[in-house]
Parts: sequence; C-alpha cells; structure tokens
Amino acid sequence: MILDGRRGLRQVWPAALVAGLGFGAGQFVCSNFFAEQLTDLVAATTATGATALRCYGQAFQQIRWAVLTISCVLALSYVMNLSGMAISLGTWLAGLGSVFALLSGFLGWFGVALTGSDTSSNALFGGMQIAAAHRIGISPLLMAATNSTGGVQGKAAAMQNLAIAAGAVGLPGKEGDILRKVIGWSLALLAVFCVLAFLQSTVLTWTIPGG
Repeated sequence: MILDGRRGLRQVWPAALVAGLGFGAGQFVCSNFFAEQLTDLVAATTATGATALRCYGQAFQQIRWAVLTISCVLALSYVMNLSGMAISLGTWLAGLGSVFALLSGFLGWFGVALTGSDTSSNALFGGMQIAAAHRIGISPLLMAATNSTGGVQGKAAAMQNLAIAAGAVGLPGKEGDILRKVIGWSLALLAVFCVLAFLQSTVLTWTIPGG
C-alpha cells in the first residue's frame, strides 16, 4: 500500500491470499495429523505450491485458445502425413521448379502466423517441403531448414503470440497496434531468408552439409 498504492495492493492481494491460505492449511493439517516438527516446512511447501498452481491457472487461461489451435493443427498434420496428402501437395508444388526454393520460407511463415507455433508449422508443412525437394532435385535438408527459419519470422505475426505478449505487458486490446509495428520487419527478414534459400539451392550449394 505504501509503495504502490491501491493498484499495487489489488495486484498483490490475490497472491497473498492464496499463499496465506495455503500456509495456514498446511500448518493445521501437519500439526494435527502428521508431525508438528515439520509444520513450517510443510506449510511453506503448501503455500508455494498453491501460488504456483494459481499462476499456472492464469497462464493457461491466457493461452487456452492457442493450445486448442495448436492441438487441432497437429491432429491435421497427422492426417495429412499418414493419408499421403503432404506428399501429393509436395508433388504438385514441385511443378514450380527451382522457384519453389524462393517460396519455401513463406510456407513456414504462413504456418506459424496461422498457428503460433513453429513446431506445428513444421509438422504441417515439413513433409510437403521434403517431398517437393526430392521431386525437384534440391536438398531436402535445405527445404526443411527454410520452413523452420521462415516460421521463426512468422512468430511476430501470430495472433496467439501477440495476444499473450499484450496481456503480459498490460496492453490487452492493443494487438493490432503491435502487429502494425512488427509486420514490416517480419516480412523484410522473411524476404532476406527466402532469397538466401534460393541462392543456396542454386549457386551456393556448397553451403549445405552434404551438398
């Protein structure tokens, strides 16, 4: 109250309440039903655990839709890979020829911008990238790496990440403003990586392990 006023008190009070109740309950149970010598140790452990569970609950509340989205995308990736859809799409994309290497990073970027997860993007498009690389005759390692690298640039444009970041710094509802600040940098870096991947697939093949 003295340091941060009413606003600080409102922010700290829930954590203090949870920790206090956990500490008191731990002391009561341990001293009456277990061993009074361990009362403070058990009480402190209980209070810490209760506070941690509260924090985890708040974090899950913030990312619940991101978790659902990533789970659905991973399920879709399993269907695509096991049904042969990824290979079929990769074969179709191979019709672009060597130009595919220029667009490979964009697939990774799009996957992460859509799902918020580089892991989901790799699961969704990784098989497709490798199938297309084999068909065209360029390095599958390069295409897999390009998918992942392009995906990292998409992190800045993923709405799930923007929502979590805005909530973490106390700017809920400002996701659009943050996106406008970072989207240009994200696309600029993506363009650099796409051009580099194209050069590596054509004139800089010696930079690829085993190339």
